[in-house]
Amino acid sequence: MSNTYIGQACLLLKTLKNTANNQDIFLMTKRHAKARIINKTGHDIITASIVHKYSNNYKNMKTLGKIPNGATSSEYLEVEYNTGVGTLGKDWWLVTWQYDDEKVYYTDPNNFRGIFDFMEKIASSAASSEMSPVLADAMFNSEGTSGFKQHTLRSKDQNKFVDFILMPNGKVEIKSVSGTPSKTVYSSKKAKATA
Repeated sequence: MSNTYIGQACLLLKTLKNTANNQDIFLMTKRHAKARIINKTGHDIITASIVHKYSNNYKNMKTLGKIPNGATSSEYLEVEYNTGVGTLGKDWWLVTWQYDDEKVYYTDPNNFRGIFDFMEKIASSAASSEMSPVLADAMFNSEGTSGFKQHTLRSKDQNKFVDFILMPNGKVEIKSVSGTPSKTVYSSKKAKATA
């Protein structure tokens, strides 16, 4: 390839980059965002966890402390994701929480059946009040994304918050700076105490 063609290709890439608001759309870039929970359920949350998977590249999880009704979690999960050319990854999310020792609540998109399998496996190994973080940990360590909700992060989400708004009507809204909110529902399962 001659220097003329290389020079023309570099000029074309520079022009395209400038027309894309100076965003690095041609290079794969590792990015970070912050995920938090906004509790609008009508109940105080005693424990909650957020799990994020970016395809097979990154896995992030954090158990948060108490979140009073009407409040935003004081802690957040820092997540990793990629943007740019060559990034085929998807962002997958799971949120679990408890109001008391009786039930574990979890985001429950249509692609889900695995929660029941995990609940059965961990029910005998965790106290009722610890089911939310134990369930989140089991899902975090699984290799699949069954039971996870997809909400894609983009370059505009770099160092910004992704909000999981838990509503009282069994619905969850996921909002990020970059685009249209995602919606899913949540379900609950009775927490079993250890014998």
